[in-house]
Amino acid sequence: TLKRPVLNLPQMCQLPREPDVKRDKPDSWSKKGIGVVVLDSTSGAPLYRLKLSAVLAEGSKRDAGSSGGVSVIPLFGKEKPVALALTAIRGQVETVDLPTDAVPGRIHRVLVDAARLVPPFFNELRLEIEGNALVWQETGGRYQH
Repeated sequence: TLKRPVLNLPQMCQLPREPDVKRDKPDSWSKKGIGVVVLDSTSGAPLYRLKLSAVLAEGSKRDAGSSGGVSVIPLFGKEKPVALALTAIRGQVETVDLPTDAVPGRIHRVLVDAARLVPPFFNELRLEIEGNALVWQETGGRYQH
């Protein structure tokens, strides 16, 4: 019998894992914080590599810490988060209102239009043929069979 080798892709080439609240729960998680999972409104897939800041009722902002797919906003006293400011890799910012029932100790799902927040990496992809390889000149990337 022929055994197939196990393919181990580098972390940057792997698909992001689904958030698991029990596994991703940070050490600081308690009833003094609110958890947020940001999902694409079209596919329902979790969005990663976003910087999240909570907008509190009095107008101040607080950055959220992240663990896996769950972002945690620490709250002190009677602070009430009313919105999230989402900043994508390329600097686009979108503000999303939190549900009125967003209370400490719970994890809330927030849906955003990922296509509007994170534009496509390219509008047109031109590959050149060099021998038996497809080459993307902009990056030097090659696909060779």
